Amino acid sequence: MHAQELPFDILERVFLSCVTLDQAAPQPAPYCAPISLCHVSQWWRKVAMDSPRLWERLTLEVETFRVPFRGFQGKRYIYPKTAEFSDWWWANAKKRPLALSIREPEMPEELETTRDTPSKPKALPKIKPSALISIGTFLLSPMIVSARSLHVAHGHLDNLRILCNPHAELPNLQCLTLSDLLDIYGSRITYSTLAKAPLLRYVHLAFYDTSFTFPYNQLTHLFVSARMSCYSLRVFLTQECPNLIVGAFDIGKPTHYDLQGSPMKELIEDGFSFFNGFTTVTIRGRG
Repeated sequence: MHAQELPFDILERVFLSCVTLDQAAPQPAPYCAPISLCHVSQWWRKVAMDSPRLWERLTLEVETFRVPFRGFQGKRYIYPKTAEFSDWWWANAKKRPLALSIREPEMPEELETTRDTPSKPKALPKIKPSALISIGTFLLSPMIVSARSLHVAHGHLDNLRILCNPHAELPNLQCLTLSDLLDIYGSRITYSTLAKAPLLRYVHLAFYDTSFTFPYNQLTHLFVSARMSCYSLRVFLTQECPNLIVGAFDIGKPTHYDLQGSPMKELIEDGFSFFNGFTTVTIRGRG
């Protein structure tokens, strides 16, 4: 029997056993561990596309790296690895919402500078910096707009401008993980954009800024990996997150705050756990 004649439940098991599972899905994503599709054959990618249950387990990992350009305001620009987007599967992936992870690894060796020409990469194509940015936006824009789960591992990516666009819509986005407030231009992600993500419920932020606007009122799960005072957390929970069911926040070291006398004591159910020198408070709302 040819592999194409096997039922999809068997193909799913073969796929899961043959493809290496990467790191666990970023919390609070309600999905299984992401599976990288960059190194499997086109036929197996089609199997993944045609199997809804398998597709729910997939996270497309997009790698980019920065190329330095001297004499252009000293900035660094994104040069995407286009090989991952050139095949049939990339275009067909637009048909279904997917989980998208954008990360920026170390600069490849072939683009490191040499001693003889320290200001020029070894194999850098002759492309203008503005063109590099356009390439990155062109390749990732359709995927970000249709993503159901979005994890941006580095904030200074030009593609965050998509989230800053007040006319953008993210109709399928359910889970969002961000590690920075700013994109490459220094623009802030605003409420006007993220308010157009009606299904967004799970958010993980690696920062806390009072000037950062966000549709907190529609969230049920919120994880903030940044230090907050008890007072700020109490105000934040009572005024900004009326529908929050589960949240995790860093409130600094316990010696700095008298938690026993805090008005938010009644909201604390799971106590405290030490994590990287901070006290993480897990709060479960009344709802």
